[in-house]
Amino acid sequence: MMEDVNLDDIQLVRISTKDLNRHLKRRGIGKNRQKEVKARRRTLKNRFVYFIYKKFKSLFLASILKPLFDLSISRGYAASCRVKRDEEEENLKQDIHNLDLQICSKVHMFDHLIHEQREIVAHLQKIGVR
Repeated sequence: MMEDVNLDDIQLVRISTKDLNRHLKRRGIGKNRQKEVKARRRTLKNRFVYFIYKKFKSLFLASILKPLFDLSISRGYAASCRVKRDEEEENLKQDIHNLDLQICSKVHMFDHLIHEQREIVAHLQKIGVR
């Protein structure tokens, strides 16, 4: 029992945050002590949840995972739309990549043709055609 706060551990865990804040304010508890009380409350809640989780792990997982699994099935249309959108996005990214490669290839080909043209012009000037 925390005498200055007038709450034991069970009461501390069960009280709502709003009520706890109101209770601490009414009792004139300072900011630092409030932080300590709230830290104690978090620790107790975490320990309690961990204890329950360890004790009833299989039931806990079944109760958590099954509704999530059911939820994913019930959201079949939304999930399929999401998958389709993701696939389309991936296809578009691949198309962009392919177009970038084509552009690089065309630029390289253009540079090669310019180089060839300059060589031909130089050769023609050398033999006096131009």
